[in-house]
Amino acid sequence: MPRLRPAVGASFIASISRMSRRTIIAGLFLVVAVLGVVWWLADPVPEDGLNRARRALADARRASAEEYAPEEFSRAQAAWDATLVLVRSEGDLIAPLRSFDSVRVQVDRVVEAARRAGSRARHVADSLRGILGTTGRIADEQHSKLERAAGHYPISYVDRDALSRAREYRSHRDAATESGRLFLAVELAQRQQSVLESAQAALEGRLEPVVAMVPRWQESVRRLEASGKTPFVVVDKSARSLYVHRQGRVDSFRVEFGRNWLGPKRVEGDNATPEGEYRVVRRLGRGETSYHRALLIDYPNEADRTRFERARRDGTLPRSARIGGSIELHGGGGRSVDWTDGCVALEDRAMERLFELVPVGTPVLIAGSLTSDLPYVDHASDH
Repeated sequence: MPRLRPAVGASFIASISRMSRRTIIAGLFLVVAVLGVVWWLADPVPEDGLNRARRALADARRASAEEYAPEEFSRAQAAWDATLVLVRSEGDLIAPLRSFDSVRVQVDRVVEAARRAGSRARHVADSLRGILGTTGRIADEQHSKLERAAGHYPISYVDRDALSRAREYRSHRDAATESGRLFLAVELAQRQQSVLESAQAALEGRLEPVVAMVPRWQESVRRLEASGKTPFVVVDKSARSLYVHRQGRVDSFRVEFGRNWLGPKRVEGDNATPEGEYRVVRRLGRGETSYHRALLIDYPNEADRTRFERARRDGTLPRSARIGGSIELHGGGGRSVDWTDGCVALEDRAMERLFELVPVGTPVLIAGSLTSDLPYVDHASDH
């Protein structure tokens, strides 16, 4: 019997050992379970809120808030950056200590700031489109008018360089509008308009002497009418028309001039058509002129010579300058362009009719304009 005691002791010890292991394992399971519950109960990262903030910022970017509402968008971006800092700060804590309540509050701030930025950007963009529409329309209308004026008046009257710059501004403006760069598009439209306004003002300034002469030419017509002598010829250069007044009737013809047609002729070779009161001094039939038929007028007359000599004396013309001559009303016209050296050109059939109506000695008034309402000019007025 005494020899059985060690076995009993060993068995007891083994039993105790098995119980300890079960207790330890059970304890470990309990700890894991408790940690799991704690983890499960811990405050999770508010991913839905973060995604909502991301979407709000993306919407603001699509509205170009970075360009059209930079201050508002900067505040929204700063709020988002602060949100991410809070998320990292809470994430560094152990689960039981985490709380993302401050993150949720910050997310709401981001969303609200982003919405304000997007709303502001859309409002600014709409305003810019309105400004661009008005400014661009006015500039384009002015541009079109000046382009037509460039085709109507002598080359020196319309600033071709300004028109070229305006075309370039318009091209860049359209490209900026197409790409959504509305601030740049508005700036280019304003530059286009400014260039065109300057060119328009320059045109009107160059036309002031023409307008200033209108009352004189109108008085000359009234004097010819009051004389009762017909026929007489009136050439209105701005209207590109020649009128034959005869016995209560007026015949009208389209005409073309010298390339530098508006304003008085100053010197030989200036390609200008003279202005003043003249008379037909010779009729040139077939074989006597290069242009079908012609009526030679008495340019230069006394007034032309007086003006020419004054210009030579005061130095506005060189002493070697010559006054020129051989100004005719002749055929060969109908080219829809001013091409003569200073004469007045009609289509051949019209010239035949004029040749029939006008004898030697007929008065011929050549006027820059009989009206102050000049084509493509807004502000010209009688003086």
